Amino acid sequence: MAKIKFYIIKNLKKPLFWSTTILGIFSLFLFGRATYLATKLYNMDEALAEYSLYYDEISKDIYRQDSSLSEEESSSSSNSSSSSSSRSSTSTSSSSSASSSSSTSSSSSTSTESSSSSTSTSYKTIYESDAKEFATYFKQQLNQTLADSGVSENLHVEYTGTELIYVIVPQQYKYYDDKDIQYLADSIFSAKNSLFKKWVEENGFSSLNKSPSLTVETPDGADLAEEDRWTNTMKLVK
Repeated sequence: MAKIKFYIIKNLKKPLFWSTTILGIFSLFLFGRATYLATKLYNMDEALAEYSLYYDEISKDIYRQDSSLSEEESSSSSNSSSSSSSRSSTSTSSSSSASSSSSTSSSSSTSTESSSSSTSTSYKTIYESDAKEFATYFKQQLNQTLADSGVSENLHVEYTGTELIYVIVPQQYKYYDDKDIQYLADSIFSAKNSLFKKWVEENGFSSLNKSPSLTVETPDGADLAEEDRWTNTMKLVK
């Protein structure tokens, strides 16, 4: 006993002895505390499980197990419903786009057919038989105008194809001075243009058809004036 007492007293003076002793005591304390807490935590989990509860170590809170499952099921159901709604919306949008595209295509097709039909009916070309009808119409209108003015003379109208038309005036006009011949030619030219436009509209021909080029001559074949296409006027033939 005296040896043990001596040994303790001898080692009390050594710092390493105290450090080792304190560290051993503290380790025993920590081990005992950890064992106690583990036992308590285990008992707490069992107690919570009896009431369908559980402890979440992350949030440091207690939750009901059926509530958690319900939330998970609700979240899953919500995601599924959202996905279904999205697919339905996409399908509806695709259907709407297809319908719109079909409507646009149909409208475009109808518009094209209408335009084509309108073009085919509005553009009516003048042929030689039509030129003959205009020449007759032109002659009648000229002579009617002369008769209304008290002039007993008649003019004759002939045509060549669809581009040339001749107005044959009495032979004595050949000997008129240039001023009078120019006035006569200008009057017939103006009447030709206005009557042609009226005749085209009344008979459904296209306004793109050009009036025939005019020549004023006498019965012996002498040309008095010709239409100049560049200046759109009548010029005397020298």
